Amino acid sequence: ELLPFRTVSLQYTFSRALLFTAVRADTVRTRDLFSLSILTLGGTFGRSDDYVNPAKGFLVRPALEVAGRIFASGVRYYKASTAFTGYLPLKRRVAVAGRLFVGRIWPVGNSRNQQDPIIENRFDPLRFYSGGSRDLHGWADRLAGPKKVRLDPVNGDTLYAYEPVGGLAKLAASAELRLPFPGLGPQWGIAVFLDAGRVSEGNLGRQGFRYGTGAGVRYRTPVGFVGLEGAYKINPDARDLRSSEDIFRRGEAANPSRLRRLAVYLSIGQSF
Repeated sequence: ELLPFRTVSLQYTFSRALLFTAVRADTVRTRDLFSLSILTLGGTFGRSDDYVNPAKGFLVRPALEVAGRIFASGVRYYKASTAFTGYLPLKRRVAVAGRLFVGRIWPVGNSRNQQDPIIENRFDPLRFYSGGSRDLHGWADRLAGPKKVRLDPVNGDTLYAYEPVGGLAKLAASAELRLPFPGLGPQWGIAVFLDAGRVSEGNLGRQGFRYGTGAGVRYRTPVGFVGLEGAYKINPDARDLRSSEDIFRRGEAANPSRLRRLAVYLSIGQSF
């Protein structure tokens, strides 16, 4: 740690991973054992007036990750990302907060073949995703963007679920107006937010962005905020308004549900 909110970290990890590509409980199609060799450089820079509830200042968090350059690794890639967060006070207990995130992964060598089931399976935890109370309100965690319908591996044919596809690139932004809760003490607050985000295989143009909005009530505790938030999907895609089972059985012809535009979150900690 250099100064408050100003840190630099360097980390190297080597591990062995075992994955299975099975999608049914009664059959294991592939047993994939491989190594992971990852070097990560990250930091936090800027200044802020408070760690739990900042109302003034800015923070920048860049990160760079390299896999497969020191020892043999089953995946090889370069990964870079930057998160910028700013806080601007308007008047007492009223502030505007904003966040911008951009990230990109560049696979190297055999890892470029993202259509290979084994490579795709290995990259699942490494790819960028969007959606959730900490990212893009209105969607379930990681489900804003491309998704597949998969049979549940435990229940076989009896349960269907959406599996997020994610992307090699991500661009996301959020804006939030933070207000006092009328008639209650300083621990209570209201937040009104607007989010936008997109994940893709590399192109981060204007097409394909998802937008969500909503509001919530928050209560400050000694360890952070407890919040109850309601959100609305502004521009959902066809699968966002249909259940995974309906899509599996009837495809895009399934009837959409307007209630699937809505989402409710119970969260702990600062939104960003």
